Amino acid sequence: FIFEVSDLEILENGKIYRGSNRGKIKTDNQLELTSDNFEYLKKINQLEANGDVILIDPVNKLIMGAQKIFYLKNEEKIYTVGKTIVIIEGEFKEYTVEGYDLVLLKNKMILYSDEKTIISDNFSNIYKLDEFEYYINEETLKGKNIEITSNNNENKSDKLFFDTGFFDLREKKFLAKNINIKFHKTLFDNNKNDP
Repeated sequence: FIFEVSDLEILENGKIYRGSNRGKIKTDNQLELTSDNFEYLKKINQLEANGDVILIDPVNKLIMGAQKIFYLKNEEKIYTVGKTIVIIEGEFKEYTVEGYDLVLLKNKMILYSDEKTIISDNFSNIYKLDEFEYYINEETLKGKNIEITSNNNENKSDKLFFDTGFFDLREKKFLAKNINIKFHKTLFDNNKNDP
């Protein structure tokens, strides 16, 4: 870790580093964390950042914001506590993930949570899930109790409901269980039709 902070306290013979007054921490794998405060435990190689934390991963085109983020360097595991927003730039789309207590396995590029989460893309599609796993490099999504709203900002919005599902967001294909779909009224060019 490289610390770029104005206030740094080194405790217990270099075993604990504490920073305050907002600063930036860089890692050898190009991650950047900016936060109000941080604590680094050298023995277990763990960084805790809190207070308007922003994590930037330029290699994987990912930005994460939360009030508290833990980075377990030896495991390459990042997890947040509380409300979290993640912006991921995919190959063809950009995704925004809003949820609580998210986990990112950096070596596998898997983002997941057991909490209710909303994922939206730049084509006005919204995925609401009770729990999910998102494989970032493959742009695939697995989840439970899913509600999808397509074309959210248009009059031609459809709603899809699934108990469980697996979605290939790049290829626009999915495999799901217990499907219920509510199509928009003008689907068959007839406003009086209710498909």
